[in-house]
Amino acid sequence: MQSRRFPAKILLFGEYAIIRGSRALAVPFHDFEGRWEYKGSAWISPELSGLADYLEGLEQKGSLPAPLDLERFRSDIGRGLAFDSSIPVGYGLGSSGALIAAVYDSYCAKKTTEAEDLQPILARMEGFFHGSSSGIDPLVCLLDRPLLLGGGLPPELVEVPAGREEGPGGLFLLDTGIGRETAPLVRAFLQKCENPSFDALVEKELGRLSNGAIAAFLEGDVEALHLFFRRSAAFNGIISGK
Repeated sequence: MQSRRFPAKILLFGEYAIIRGSRALAVPFHDFEGRWEYKGSAWISPELSGLADYLEGLEQKGSLPAPLDLERFRSDIGRGLAFDSSIPVGYGLGSSGALIAAVYDSYCAKKTTEAEDLQPILARMEGFFHGSSSGIDPLVCLLDRPLLLGGGLPPELVEVPAGREEGPGGLFLLDTGIGRETAPLVRAFLQKCENPSFDALVEKELGRLSNGAIAAFLEGDVEALHLFFRRSAAFNGIISGK
């Protein structure tokens, strides 16, 4: 079994905007990773066994999205296959996405590297964990590249500017140590969008701010990025009711 490591992912911009047709930017995050290991035949992973059952069910219905060698996958599970991951669960960092990426990478008999083709395949596979999936998390984990997503356009591989250490201030991610589930937050957001005045505000502002922040970030325009970030933070306060 290859010892390739699959990174976590972070959705830097567009977490709510992408739901409404705007763009989002997702990047791999190598502070957390997952990889295959064997723990011996006495170990059987319930998670991997359940995933194998799910994929075999798709195969029986003729809806397996890729030519996966499920017989070998099942055999490896019986030999103690495990996914050793440091990616926290419930952080939105792609813990299940990294696992799905590893399964596709290791067991697909005829792999594609095209992001547009991969996304629906990985989304169907990740349905085991979420019922429905956008495929974004496993796509970023598999390709290990920043991706520009949404807006009615195919996923686009992009380069992000190198971090800058000079100058005062900056933007950073803070680990609060508090887990959260994405689905209830998205449901609450969509529920608020049923209010016509809130929906009009989202339609007018959210995409503009998110797309502006992404463009400024990719262009390395720090001043514009800070401006869009402050305005996005204020708007997100409205979304969350704070």
